[in-house]
Amino acid sequence: MSKKNNHRNKNEMHKEKEIEILNLMKSIKKSVPKKICVENYKERIINHGYHTVKFLKKLSSEHRLYNWALSNVKGELYEAFISEVLLDWARNNNDVNNFILKDPYVKTNEVENGFGYDRRRITLYGDSDPLAEFDAMFKYKRKLFFVEITTTTKRENIKKFLQNIARKRKILKLVFNSEDVYSLIITIVPNLFNPSDLSIYDLNYYFPIDEELLTLIPEITTKGRIIKFVDKNSKFIFANELEYHELEYKKKRTYVRRQFNKYYKGKITSEEFIQKTQDVFGIVQNFSLGVLPNTALNVFLENGLLYKKYTGFNINRIRRIVVGVKLELGKTAQLRLYVIPSRFYSDFIYTFYWKNNQFKIRDKVLKKSCFLKTFDPKFDPNDKSLWEQLGNACINLKIPKID
Repeated sequence: MSKKNNHRNKNEMHKEKEIEILNLMKSIKKSVPKKICVENYKERIINHGYHTVKFLKKLSSEHRLYNWALSNVKGELYEAFISEVLLDWARNNNDVNNFILKDPYVKTNEVENGFGYDRRRITLYGDSDPLAEFDAMFKYKRKLFFVEITTTTKRENIKKFLQNIARKRKILKLVFNSEDVYSLIITIVPNLFNPSDLSIYDLNYYFPIDEELLTLIPEITTKGRIIKFVDKNSKFIFANELEYHELEYKKKRTYVRRQFNKYYKGKITSEEFIQKTQDVFGIVQNFSLGVLPNTALNVFLENGLLYKKYTGFNINRIRRIVVGVKLELGKTAQLRLYVIPSRFYSDFIYTFYWKNNQFKIRDKVLKKSCFLKTFDPKFDPNDKSLWEQLGNACINLKIPKID
């Protein structure tokens, strides 16, 4: 076969694939309901677990955080409502199968590797770390769809949101060994995306929020209830019943860490590091380099490596200090310190990041770190040149976005 004919055949196959996808998207969009009455779902919505309601109920409407908390609760309510709507849609649609159940029909089930439930939400784990969370997942006409629900109305939030979708698609392609992974993006406003924002594998569905949802807030409990899903059949499954390929996350993270060690020591360039590790960007987002003695923060203060405003840590309460690197898509790598207090406070981690040749603390305390696994030998906190070398290596390393 000539090169010209081969090229023509590839173009024809690509065009046929595009038509197939467009027809698939039209079909699913036509089948999803357009308008649903909240009242029909009231009892089911209040069974979901909500994480900001308790905080909101403590605030007066004049409190500076009230609007922020109310916005979060509105988002949680909207997600619960859409989840229940999709559940009924799946129940009544013969083209849907393998619809994964989640809150309030499951218990939290954190696993070491594979699919489980974090706070009763569908979560993919790698070496006990939560790698990605999915608002819903199912197969439609034997094609895999994952759902992203957002209440954002601002264009400036779109870029990060879409990169997260691209990252999740990349992960699912690996674990299901398939190129046919589609996203259903549900928004509260129409025309949130420009045509160029979405790939052919993305379907945006506009479903307006019903303000009646907010009237349910007084009836909501913090943890919600666990409801037995009585009509479970082959159409509905639990996350741990999915068939998929092992992600081998620990192996991938170890490989990235070893390549980074070569990079910051000058054995390979930043371009070589990116070339060697680009296949796992978006999957491995952070890794640990080593562990420091508990007294390291005092040493950093003495050497001018810790921003002096933050001196209030009780050394006796610190259990471990971990040196880590965060790899965020489209941004420069970031050198970080993760300070884990005593076992009594073990869920809370104070995060410092490297800026202007110092470690500065972030505004918030993070829960549950994913940097507590394998370590290289301990670093010397007195070696000022080492920290500057590590910090500069991160600053000079920009992680590419997923196309």
